[in-house]
Amino acid sequence: MWSKPDARVIDEELVFKISMTSDYKKIQSISLASEKVTYLNYGNRVLTKLAHLIRLDLSFNRIEKIENLEPLKMLQELDLSGNPIAVIENLNLSQLKSLVMDSCRLRKIENLKV
Repeated sequence: MWSKPDARVIDEELVFKISMTSDYKKIQSISLASEKVTYLNYGNRVLTKLAHLIRLDLSFNRIEKIENLEPLKMLQELDLSGNPIAVIENLNLSQLKSLVMDSCRLRKIENLKV
């Protein structure tokens, strides 16, 4: 996966720091607010392990684009508030009930399926 030199992705160290477990099946809710995350997509191997996640808070990070989050099949609540998100692409989250995007810079939505 290509990323910018200053990019911060959701990795095992960050998830463990917040959740205090490496048993991803037990994690149903996690707040990664204000963790300086810059990049989020399907190719992230940690996200593929968080298949049981119901609530994800990514508010007040540095995320500019959201795409391809299919591994999060059980996700019902997603908070992206306060991110400089301009684009949402290929988002297929059939269980999603709440998408919060307060103070985002959204310009484009393509292939959103909820």
